[in-house]
This record gives sequence, C-alpha cells and structure tokens, in this order.
Amino acid sequence: MIKRILLIIILLGPMLSYSQKTYVPDDIFEAWLEGNGYGDSIPYNDSVLTSSISVITQLDIYNKNISDLTGISDLPFLTNLNASNNSINTLDLSGLYHLESVDLYSNNLTQIILPDSTSGTQWGCGYNVEDEYYALYCGVSLYLSYNQLTSLTVPAGLQVGQLYLYDNPLNYLDISNAWSLGDLRITNSNLTSIDLSSQNYLRYLRLENNDSLISLDAKNKIDLEGIYVEQNDLLNSFDLRNVTEVNINGHSFNCNPQLNCISISDTLVANILLDQIDPWCSFSLNCTGLGCTDPLALNYDPVATVDDGSCIYCVYGCMDSIAPNYDPLATCDDGTCSSPTVYGCTNSLALNYNPNATFDNGRLGVFQLSTGFPIWDGAISYVSGTSELENLVDADSDPVVQGSLIYATNYQGNVSIFDQAQKNAKLIADKLD
Repeated sequence: MIKRILLIIILLGPMLSYSQKTYVPDDIFEAWLEGNGYGDSIPYNDSVLTSSISVITQLDIYNKNISDLTGISDLPFLTNLNASNNSINTLDLSGLYHLESVDLYSNNLTQIILPDSTSGTQWGCGYNVEDEYYALYCGVSLYLSYNQLTSLTVPAGLQVGQLYLYDNPLNYLDISNAWSLGDLRITNSNLTSIDLSSQNYLRYLRLENNDSLISLDAKNKIDLEGIYVEQNDLLNSFDLRNVTEVNINGHSFNCNPQLNCISISDTLVANILLDQIDPWCSFSLNCTGLGCTDPLALNYDPVATVDDGSCIYCVYGCMDSIAPNYDPLATCDDGTCSSPTVYGCTNSLALNYNPNATFDNGRLGVFQLSTGFPIWDGAISYVSGTSELENLVDADSDPVVQGSLIYATNYQGNVSIFDQAQKNAKLIADKLD
C-alpha cells in the first residue's frame, strides 16, 4: 500500500509542478490574462497558470478598470508595465528586477513598493556613465502622475532615469538613492523642500504649483539643460550656482511671488540668457550671504558674508588610483603615493607603450605598421628570482630579424628565438654564450 502511494506521488509530481497557480483576485485582470492566452481556461476562479504568465515581458492594461494587480509578482521578466487610467490603490513591484518602464498615470495609488536590487541589474541601461544619453535613458522610467501618493522613497539599488510626479499630495520624498536621475517633474505637491544633492546627472527639472515649497537647492547640476520653476507661492530661496548657464536650452522662473533673488555663478550670462524671470527677481552671486567663509576650506565662498558651518576641509592621502596605497576617501593628495608595480612596455617609442607601466613585462610585440593593430606577442622570458634585480625582465634592446626568425634578449641575457610563421618562441635560452 505504501509503495502504491509513493508511486502515485511520483507520477503526480510533474503534473502538480506544471499546474502551479498564481492568485489573481481582480476579475478584470484575470479576464485579460485569460483572454490573451495566459490563463488556466477556467474563468473567474481567481487564478491563472504561473508557468503561462511567467514569460510576460510587456503588460499593457491601459484603461481596463482594474483595481488590484495582485499576481504581478509572478512576472519576473516584466520590462514594461502600462496600467494607466485604472483604479489601483496599492502596488508591490518588489522582485521585478528587469523593469524599464512603469506607467501608472491616473490611478488611486496611495502606496507603491519599488524593487530594490544590488545584484548588478542594468534596468534597461545601455550606455556608459560618461555618455550624453546616460542621464535620461539609463534606469527605470517611473510615470506616477495624477495619483494620491503622500510619500515616496526610491530604494537603494534601483536605478531611475525619469520620475514624473505631477499632481500627487506628496509630503515626503526621498530620492537620495536615485543618483542617476536625469528627469524630475513635480507639481501640486505639499513638499517644503526637495533634496537634489545626489542628482549629479540631472538634465531636466520641472517644479510647478508646489505651494508649500520654500527652498530649492539645485546647485552643481552641471548637465542641466532645462529647468522650469513656476507658480510656487512660498518659494523664497533658490540656489542655481555651479551650473553651465549657456547650456540651458529651456527655462522659466515666473510667478514665484516670494522669490526676489536667485543665486547664480555667472550673473552676466544669466541676465542675458535666462530672461524668463519675474520683474521683481534678480540674479546674485550669493543671495543669502551664507556660505563657507574660511579661505582654507575646499568650498570657500568668497562672496559669503556669514559662515553657515558648511566648510569642507582636506582629507589628506594618496589620490593616485593605480598606486598601492590609494585612498578613495582622500580629497587632497599628500604626496605619499608609492610607485605601483605595473608591468608593461616602458619604451615611449614603442607602439605598445604604456605610460602607467613601471616595469617592463619582458614581452615581444608584433604590430601591423599601417594600422598599429597588434598581431601577436610572446614572452622573451619570465620573472624568476628572489630579488628585484633577478626579477628584471626589461627588453629595451632592438630585436634582430633574420628571415622568418626574430631574436630578442632581456636584461638578464636571456635570448628567445621567435618563428614569425608560427607566432611563438622556438627556443628560450637562459644565457647568451
């Protein structure tokens, strides 16, 4: 009897695994999955086949009167979600590490849990950090406008490229982890200030009708190209220093009744190019007079009249990243960097010259003269010894070519004979006779 039970379990095992279900309580969401071939062929049973929905990468359920997306967690490869114009109240996206775009315009959203991952997820990013497109196209695009969000925190590990928060009654916003953010738009919030200190790649900023906003610190945004700060009734402090004013292609600083001054680094350029400004407002090098007044500090402000305690001083150490005693926390080099052992060609006339090399690597390189492309290389000799002198393998002497053979020697007197046809060493002798 026990053997029969075990046999039944073994036979049913694959069937049970194959028919695993995902709970989907929203009838419209379930009906959409069923109607698009992702269901279990049983209408309105609050479930679908997990194996069927797990392959979905694009989910477009715009304007379907859906109020609950429970079950979406079983879409691990989802990249694009469009669920705008529905009635969704809460949404948990944790664990969805392939997201590239999330569109949730015009719902009743009061809470959203975003994915957090430190697993090296690219979030749709195909550009290097120095690329001009990095700020706008690297990271998830979050379109969360016209909802009821009162707080939002971007978790660590989530890379965000665009964040739209039009018409949300926000009281709290933490985007300190969204360091790659390139486009931020907030309107009709209850925020009194916005911390942009981590957003060093910001390209576009729009802040309108935020009637509780008192101060805005947007300094050091050197990539800024568009900035619109309008109709913020209580805004009275605006710092826009250390931006490249001539690269701002679109702007407006109108209808901010309490704003009389904007701090800027170049008042001449600002007065000419940034002309969309209230007539009672002007540009100044330092509107408040606050800043670091210590000339020994790294952030000394020569136009500050009142020290605000913000002075930053040198942290001395080695700042050479290839030195063995490199200190990543150092802000001022103290000259203590020790010479790194970097093997490579130290001959500045050679095609494979390495300016960072401190020791020759004892290799012979063959290059195509017309292009400089490497064809092949090989070791003349190898490091072996107990002292620095014995380990020297410098090969600064000119090689000798005879027919198809190349003869090369190093500091120790070792000689190698290379066959050009076979592209390797035929003989390596310890010493020349």
